[in-house]
Amino acid sequence: MNYDLLLAYFNSSISLAERAIVLLSESQQDSTIRPSNVNELTIGFARRIVLISKALEKLLPASKEDYFSFPSVGSLTRVLIESYRPFYCLYVENVTDEEKKFRGLIFFELYPLIEQKSMVKALSNNEDLEIIDELKKMIQKIINDPYYKTLSSIVSQGKGENLLPLYKAIVNSMQKLEKDKEEILSNTFMDKIVKSNGCPKNDQTIFLERLLNYTDCPTSGTEETFNSRFNKERIENKFNKFFNKLMSNCVHSGAFSIEIEIKSDFKTDENVRHWLIQMIACCVFYLVTVICDVIEWCPSPDQNPLREECREIDKGAEVFLRVLTGNSSAEINS
Repeated sequence: MNYDLLLAYFNSSISLAERAIVLLSESQQDSTIRPSNVNELTIGFARRIVLISKALEKLLPASKEDYFSFPSVGSLTRVLIESYRPFYCLYVENVTDEEKKFRGLIFFELYPLIEQKSMVKALSNNEDLEIIDELKKMIQKIINDPYYKTLSSIVSQGKGENLLPLYKAIVNSMQKLEKDKEEILSNTFMDKIVKSNGCPKNDQTIFLERLLNYTDCPTSGTEETFNSRFNKERIENKFNKFFNKLMSNCVHSGAFSIEIEIKSDFKTDENVRHWLIQMIACCVFYLVTVICDVIEWCPSPDQNPLREECREIDKGAEVFLRVLTGNSSAEINS
């Protein structure tokens, strides 16, 4: 597995993503060709992922003699993965406009208020009455939301078993408030909102969904096609370990990453490159996914010249799939 070639794919994916965003920004000016879900915030979320990638690119060693910070690379890789979550849930996933508006209400309004309340209390050991008042207003705003009313009706009829867990938690909490005539959300519910980052799906679920719909990826197509090539359960398990083990060890700068840095003298020996290849390939996967998302929103997506270039970069993204399927020893096709 060639580190230098993979690094070149990563650099190319950043450049291609920037060009895709420019195209989307230009089309956004023309309301006759602009998709309804594309606006300045949509473009802003995509650009945020690209800027995180550019920051990561500057940290990566170009040669074996370069000094670099291993946990810094791991931390930004995790930030990149987590940044795709709201982008997908708010703009990419194919749900109704009503549901997207409800998700935006939770992510942009309820989630920040809960975070503010938590930070203020932690730092001052007191409640901010202004934030409490805002939360009370937010509760009423959620209860009056059309999509919430649909969810509430489903739960009340005893048909909520297939709802997303966060949706069920929201409905149960709001219904309890109304029943008990209370005005303050429970700490348990607020913890759920914080742990979910205000999004109804986690990174693992989103990764699997994007894998099935990966426009230019060899695994695109039906779920049967996907399962014939990869073991879904194995990939899910490996991604979970990649995210929760490797990324956590890097983010928290534990003994694992410290030992790697000390033994390699903060440079790239064979062991270090093994771990870097996994992280860079993961970043390429998410960048290619963002590029595919953005291209789909551009005018005449099938004729978009960036699509062909994306197929070439996709060779780097497939390395991440090889890692997750235990076939990481395979060389990148030239």
